[in-house]
Amino acid sequence: VLHPQLRKLMNHDCKRYVEEYLIESGLNYTILQPSHFLDMFPVETLLHQAEPVFRANFNPDTAFSFTILQDLAEAFAKVIEERERHYLAEYMICSTRPTSYRDIVATLGHVTGTHIGIVTQEFYETAERLQSLVSKDAGGCHHTTRDGIHRLQLYYDFYGIKGNPNVLEWLIGRKPMTVEEHFRKRVSIKEAD
Repeated sequence: VLHPQLRKLMNHDCKRYVEEYLIESGLNYTILQPSHFLDMFPVETLLHQAEPVFRANFNPDTAFSFTILQDLAEAFAKVIEERERHYLAEYMICSTRPTSYRDIVATLGHVTGTHIGIVTQEFYETAERLQSLVSKDAGGCHHTTRDGIHRLQLYYDFYGIKGNPNVLEWLIGRKPMTVEEHFRKRVSIKEAD
């Protein structure tokens, strides 16, 4: 993950320990640290709604840097093909500069010529939905998982996760895909179906 040193985020903090283990293992390693995946944005769902509304899990005005899977795949391929050149390296992987979900929604609306509304979901409603993604038990998820989800929501609400696309550009040898390019590609693929 991008910024594993963020101790307030339990999922990031766990990955910090994995990175520490790799660094001390004596193995030749390369660590790629991606940010939020733009590919998970619900384009198809929104475009199938009569009156599209994006349901934000946290403050839609907080900025995040996004990674596009095609860019990440090219970075992985480069690291695998060039092996030794990337040993003992850590790479922050972001396709975009910091941008808010509100701007992401506006870009999709521009690309599709559709007005897309935004509603921020209530904290515990979002928490329950996120918990159901990690636990199918009738009793809910473990309290540590629940606490991690709550901390993630609060952190994202106030700080977001921000990074810089320069490292990715250097690594893949081209400018990373923009939000608009990504959405144009996804919409054109959907129209071709």
